[in-house]
Amino acid sequence: MKAKANRKNLYEAANKAAKILKKGTLHISNALYMEVKDEKIFFSGVQAQMAICTSMDGVVFDENFTCLFDVDLFLPIMAKIKQAEVTLEYQEDKNQLVIWGGKTSMIITCMDKKQWTPIKKLENFSLMMNADALFSYISQCKHALPTSEQDSVMSSFHVEHGNDEWRITALDGKRISSRGTVSHPECAVLLNGSNMTTLENIFSNGKISLTIQEDDVQIEDESTKVILRSVSGNYFNIKQIVSNNTKYQVTINREELLDAVELANVAVHNVNEKMMKLIFNGEENCLTVEAQDILGNHVKSDVDITCSTPFTMEMGMSSKFLADAVKSISDESLVLELISNVSPVIIRGSSYLEVVLPIKIR
Repeated sequence: MKAKANRKNLYEAANKAAKILKKGTLHISNALYMEVKDEKIFFSGVQAQMAICTSMDGVVFDENFTCLFDVDLFLPIMAKIKQAEVTLEYQEDKNQLVIWGGKTSMIITCMDKKQWTPIKKLENFSLMMNADALFSYISQCKHALPTSEQDSVMSSFHVEHGNDEWRITALDGKRISSRGTVSHPECAVLLNGSNMTTLENIFSNGKISLTIQEDDVQIEDESTKVILRSVSGNYFNIKQIVSNNTKYQVTINREELLDAVELANVAVHNVNEKMMKLIFNGEENCLTVEAQDILGNHVKSDVDITCSTPFTMEMGMSSKFLADAVKSISDESLVLELISNVSPVIIRGSSYLEVVLPIKIR
């Protein structure tokens, strides 16, 4: 049983499938299942929360075959072989996969194929939709996910869809990040944040669709399919958290604000809380950003602003959190919505929302 394939394409397909693997969670947690058929090679992998199947075409083979092997043996040799084309031979009597490429050859002793359970395909699904915007929104919101996954709901992206529109929301209790607008939601689902940021590197371009069948979610493009479970639980009502009773509006250049905040972050790089002080002076159209650590290291920057109503306000805020929020937005100018120095700072645009909670000034 032999197959010839392009080495680079073979490596990329196997490496894509291996991205979801998590060692030690299952008895085949570091294994790939390879299937040669229909002039393609398919690679499948599983972990506790999701499964993947991806393929490459342009394969020449004599007959169909399957095998299950350790990915840490397969990928290094695929990366090192210099030949443009490699030959794979599966010796069923020995349960071994032999790989040839130029002057290099390797024998991999395969695992028992009985350990493998085929990845299911969703059928009779309730909803299937185009998801091209999904991962670009996830990339912009992921900074607001909690660093730990103790709360499964909080550690998930809230994904809403309706009328070909998407809204993705993430929050960690101290900040909120949301992208997209949905006028009339048709469905909402919670998807594990860690899993979705992993898939962000797999579904990087092309046409993507998302299918929901009860608690199962299928994401796929032309060559790759991933099945994962949705997270059970109720998400937070963002409308109740984010007030529309804005008292002051401040317009500011995004790049100038980011420079000032990142300079403040340097001053408190050795402090866990990374608190900086924001001093709004609407009379002089100036925002002063300053930070100081316990050793007396101090940074101060002034940034021009435009205020809807002249006011003065002083508030504390995490320099890291505000920098993360501003970095995720590409607009040239931003509008900050303020109520008081103990209320969240809201940065709102036509298709984005960033909310950062203040810190009590000590």
